[in-house]
Amino acid sequence: MYIWIACDVSEPLGFVREECIRKNSELCLSDVAFSLPQHISLKISFPVEDAIFEDVISAISKYLGEQSGFVLDEPKPELYGTILWLNFSSDSHLLRLHKELDELLLDGFGVPLHEFDKCFKFHSTLFIDTQKELMQMYDFVCGIKMPKCVEVHRFIIGISESGKIGEYRVLREIAAIM
Repeated sequence: MYIWIACDVSEPLGFVREECIRKNSELCLSDVAFSLPQHISLKISFPVEDAIFEDVISAISKYLGEQSGFVLDEPKPELYGTILWLNFSSDSHLLRLHKELDELLLDGFGVPLHEFDKCFKFHSTLFIDTQKELMQMYDFVCGIKMPKCVEVHRFIIGISESGKIGEYRVLREIAAIM
């Protein structure tokens, strides 16, 4: 089983997603990124053996349930290869959560760091498609007025049997301490 961990930003960025969905009715880009709530990944997906799956989920849930909500600065649209996302500057809350999740998983369950964990980019993906096709959507997204700040009040744990994009589902939503 594969596990993925994120901050839910559906509420503050839902209007951006709605605008992208509307515009995409003209452009027909892949909408695979919309299979999950709008989110900022905290930990790239990783495989776990069935024998420890429940223990890993419990440990992550306990850890996230002890975290406070926080506020992030305005996201900026960015093209990253064949991905269009909203980039969030490195924030002390995001960096701490990512580092502590890495340590919890490595020390407690032997989950190794992924190459991306070493210089993690905090982002909220909008589209994954060919770069040529993404340029029109990028120009469109740059014209959307982003919120000056994004509040994080909830975390998400997602799972997938295959680990393939578009095949994840939300297993748990965990409210931040307010």
